[in-house]
This record gives sequence, structure tokens and C-alpha cells, in this order.
Amino acid sequence: MASTSRTEEIAESEFSNSSKDQEDLLSFPKTDGDELEHMDWANEQQVQQMEQMQQEMQALRRQLEEAQKQLTKEQNTGVRVVSENAEAEGKRLRARVSKLLTEAEERKFRVNEVKQQNEELKKEIDFLKRQSATNTYSRRDQGRRVPPEDNHRRAEDFNVS
Repeated sequence: MASTSRTEEIAESEFSNSSKDQEDLLSFPKTDGDELEHMDWANEQQVQQMEQMQQEMQALRRQLEEAQKQLTKEQNTGVRVVSENAEAEGKRLRARVSKLLTEAEERKFRVNEVKQQNEELKKEIDFLKRQSATNTYSRRDQGRRVPPEDNHRRAEDFNVS
């Protein structure tokens, strides 16, 4: 019974740790227009959280195996202890593992979405850099050329009605 309450404490502390990590994601200090860096940082944080969740799942699986071994040992030694707590703990652990697997899959999906958005933003940034370079060249030449608006004005000046 002592192991049951200890297991519950571990599971609750792990759950509270993951919610703290999510709060940390939201508290990233944004700098002047550096959203891509923020997205990369958030992506890394999500990957780290996924890895932590996988470690938590492995720990919960080990605890489940230990609980099942203990139950088997009690049954094999002839000690007929009705261990409803062990069975309930096993069910809770299975539910927790299932929940963690689902969360891990959801986070993996979100991480992939963020990676895709990062790639799209990088392409857009490259395009804008190329366009900016082209615009800079055009501005340098503007002193030598007559802007199109001036051409129309001059044609209108000579247009006699």
C-alpha cells in the first residue's frame, strides 16, 4: 500500500512538471520581430517535453511491471491477498500511460506543424531578402531614370484640349 501512494505522488509530480514546462513555453521573452527564433526555441522546448514524457512513460511502465510482479509473487507464494489497490493502481497506470502516449502523439504532430511553418517562414524570408535586394538596386537607378508617374504628368502637361 505504501508503494501505491508513492506511485501516485510520482505521477502527480510528473504531471505538474509537464504543466510548468508548458507555462515556460509561453513565457519566452520575445525580441524585436524575432519570431522565427522564438518558434525554433518553442520547437526545441516541445521536443524536450516529448522526450521527458517518454521517460515518464517508461518509468510508469516499469512501475506497472513491478506492481504486476508483486501481484504474481503474492499469488505464487500462496498468500491470497485481495489486492484491489494493486489492480486499481495498474488500471490507473495504464490509463496514465495511454494518456501520455496520446499527448506525445499530439505534441509530435504540433512539432511537425511548427517545423513546417518554420520552413515556410524561412522560404518567405529568403524571398523577401531577394526582393529587398532587387528593390535596393532599383532605388539606386531611380536617380538616372524618370519615374513612371512623372512620364504621365509630362504627357498630360503637353496634352492640349
